[in-house]
Amino acid sequence: MDEPLPACPLFRQCSIRLNELGGKPSFGLGADNYFFVGPRNDANLNANGRDIVQLRASVSLPIYREKFEAKEREEQLKIAALDNRKQDLNHRFEATIAQAYADFETARLRLDLYERQRRLTQSAIAILQEAYSTQGRAAALMNSYGWKAS
Repeated sequence: MDEPLPACPLFRQCSIRLNELGGKPSFGLGADNYFFVGPRNDANLNANGRDIVQLRASVSLPIYREKFEAKEREEQLKIAALDNRKQDLNHRFEATIAQAYADFETARLRLDLYERQRRLTQSAIAILQEAYSTQGRAAALMNSYGWKAS
């Protein structure tokens, strides 16, 4: 396969759901940075030497939805490709089984044919041998085929 990620449809469905959540507005509160500050000797300031905490508040509104829509279409196409790959594999398997069964039937029919031909040939040999032993006929025919009377 050409993709390193799991190829199961459930994974793809989860990816679509995550993409949908990524396209929604998000809000955030928190502390971004914490700085250790030593006291300054050159100035006398309020809160001299106190550490600094930087607070953060954020709002994200996704305005350009094309990225999320394209990602969703991509995942849908990957799901369809996986389904097609699975269907193709099933068809190949069925065709292989059908071909094996056809080969088996052909071999069985050939075996039956060869067995009938063997019996027919043995009957012809027996008739020629009988004719040769009782009347001496067909010796030239049997010799031409390289058969010897028993």
